[in-house]
Amino acid sequence: MPLPRFLMRLSWFALIPLLGLTVAAQSTATPAAKPVKSTPGAASAAAAVPPANVTGTWTGVSDQGPRFVFVLRSRGAQLNGYMVGLTGKHLPLAHPRLKGNRISGVIHTQWQGAPLRLDISGRLRTGKLHMQIATDDGSWSTEDIMHKLKPGEKVPRPNANGVAGGDSGN
Repeated sequence: MPLPRFLMRLSWFALIPLLGLTVAAQSTATPAAKPVKSTPGAASAAAAVPPANVTGTWTGVSDQGPRFVFVLRSRGAQLNGYMVGLTGKHLPLAHPRLKGNRISGVIHTQWQGAPLRLDISGRLRTGKLHMQIATDDGSWSTEDIMHKLKPGEKVPRPNANGVAGGDSGN
């Protein structure tokens, strides 16, 4: 659903804190698998790439300024985790996938009482998680190169202006 015109003029940073206000119910159903034509070479190449270990707390400032924080846990090809909203609320990663060094999932929340879906995708390269976060209708997106926090390193608070601890007042 496209955002109203006056909201498009607002900085997206003003909308980010509201993502943490409510979380929509998640479906436990898994999407039906599409039939895949495989060749012997493709099957062995896919089997040769083990899933990356993305367990940890990841943070970074996106290309549009806001700081995002993700807490991820992987065990083999299993992935789960959440995004930390500006209010500190944990927004679960629905439909999490880990394939090789690529992750994906969905964050379900609400905006002005209407459901809002954020599609999350990323790729682990040279110890950094290159993330893309976008609304499902394509009206907004951002990119973020996240680094993994070291044990004992303080977790920065997500914010709307790229400065740790920032808050929009909502």
